[in-house]
Amino acid sequence: MGDVRSQIFACGTAEPAGIVRRLQSGPLSLDIEGGAVRAVRWQGVEVVRGVICLVRDAHWGTYPAEAASEDTTIEDEAFHYERRFSVADGAADCRFIVAADQPGTLDILAEITARRRLATNRAGLTLLHPIAAVAGAPVTLHHIDGSREDTRFPERIQPAQPAFDIVGIEHVVDGVAVVIDFVGDVFEMEDQRNWTDASFKTYCRPLDLPTPYQLEVGSTLQQRITIRCSGELQPGRPANAAADGLTLGLPGGVLPEVVLALDANEPIAPGTADLIATARVRSIALRLADDIDAGRLAALRPHIGHRDLTIEAVVAEGEDPSSALAGLRQRLDSAGIVAHRVLALPAPYLASHQPSGPWPPGATPHDAAMAARAAFPDAQIGGGMLTSFTEFNRCPPDPSLSDFVSHGTTAIVHAADDRSVMETLEALPAIFQSAAALAPGRPYRLGLISIGMRSNAYGPEREPDPEGRRLAMAKVDPRQRGLFAASFAVGAMSATEGSVVEAMALASATGPFGMIRSAASWPQPYFDDHAEAIVYPLFHVMRALAGLAGLPRCQVGGLPAGIAAVATNTMIVLANLTAEVRELVLPWRANIRLLDTSSFMAAAADPLWLDRPGDTADQITLGAYSVAFLTFTGDHP
Repeated sequence: MGDVRSQIFACGTAEPAGIVRRLQSGPLSLDIEGGAVRAVRWQGVEVVRGVICLVRDAHWGTYPAEAASEDTTIEDEAFHYERRFSVADGAADCRFIVAADQPGTLDILAEITARRRLATNRAGLTLLHPIAAVAGAPVTLHHIDGSREDTRFPERIQPAQPAFDIVGIEHVVDGVAVVIDFVGDVFEMEDQRNWTDASFKTYCRPLDLPTPYQLEVGSTLQQRITIRCSGELQPGRPANAAADGLTLGLPGGVLPEVVLALDANEPIAPGTADLIATARVRSIALRLADDIDAGRLAALRPHIGHRDLTIEAVVAEGEDPSSALAGLRQRLDSAGIVAHRVLALPAPYLASHQPSGPWPPGATPHDAAMAARAAFPDAQIGGGMLTSFTEFNRCPPDPSLSDFVSHGTTAIVHAADDRSVMETLEALPAIFQSAAALAPGRPYRLGLISIGMRSNAYGPEREPDPEGRRLAMAKVDPRQRGLFAASFAVGAMSATEGSVVEAMALASATGPFGMIRSAASWPQPYFDDHAEAIVYPLFHVMRALAGLAGLPRCQVGGLPAGIAAVATNTMIVLANLTAEVRELVLPWRANIRLLDTSSFMAAAADPLWLDRPGDTADQITLGAYSVAFLTFTGDHP
């Protein structure tokens, strides 16, 4: 992406993205990125999404690699990659080897040697299967007892593991036969689409074993995965077909409502209310504790205004939901705040629990919903979760008690590199379909769809990130301030096409998930030194999509890989979800406002940037993570 400033504009940080190196052995290829295997392909068809050697801590965070070194040897059509690193201040030494020296065969080895006693929830190899051409497809599993099972990858997202005791997997991806063998531990599979990861994950060790467990001093864990591929690419289907140009279909369905997610505990700077109005947002979801004081509610009142309001109320552990929510209703009335919808949840359900339990003692989501209906008889009462789809799927709402259902998502539960974060958008359609199936006929209103982690359902807190790096399970993600978050939001809205999603929150006003710049305890490159920069690129996407909400949407055809689109019959919002430059031919001449590294400074200083005159053209060049707003001129069908 060029110079440091361009990196900051694109991703909010001067930290460079990981270097990607392509390794090839005949028709077999893969990428090495961040010390992991990515995108194993056979004749251009992705057959494995990734393989990584990792060590988790006792809270499911991943120990960062220390003193990492790597070496690659390429000879004729064979390659050998080796990475050595330590974790936990040298508590364990790790060795990760990837080798291809036989046609169509990839061998992957992990060795982890404990130098000190180390607590971990998982250590060793994890393999990711893609979801395209895999979800719902047949698969043969080989088990540790020698038995064979013919089954299918899940179509709908499974709340629990779909496969156990795995030593081998056989399946076909777009005509490519894939055989995978696992040695060195007991492996099982989970449906990572629960967390918006675009993959099925085969991992060790089984989740029903106690965690954390100890790697004892001097012990060496050794695991091996062998991947074998064969078959020819299906005739008439080029691996990377290029589009001739975009097409715009007839209107069908309407675009979802765009919601602004507010957190009652997040400070809101002066002037924010005016910028919220400029963004044209008509709906707000306010997250608050049941005991919020009247003074704070009064301070929030100007930012809420007369907009459609959903209250997301967290009932403290041990509190009676009936009395807690009755008190909240009184304080809201005193502040002049009218709740149109209420979703109440006992605080213990902000943590994740396996579908089989045990469940927290005390008040349940059912109890909270009943109490909310009593306290807010004039509001719609929601069911679902205030965390991610994972928890929604494991503890689905009772449709008979719910006037609408909801959950949020975060993109960095398992990985935080740019590619993985954008890949999470691939999982959203399956999430929307699966959630709708759990609550048929109920309005589906999504909570915050974010990159950063709003709350951690899997541990006591989110990962600290004082340096503003790309870090899994972090609250503050630097890409929120860059073009990256703007293109991600377009991708999320694009993913609602064909779904029953009625509304989705794509940003907060300020803070870690904000669209408006505010003072912060974490570094904000460029914004810290430029007082005139008052909004992030995401602001302009929110403003555009809020203006389109409720209008008939049109399908955009001919999109190249990595491009997302949201369209009506007069406007298209295009986003480049990649770090590569993309050239597009438009269906008609259009007035174009291009949000990219060249326009970043002007857009950051001008909340009305979208209203300024643009250029007219019938083709467009989209740089890394850039967004184009196209308004058609003249006559068109």
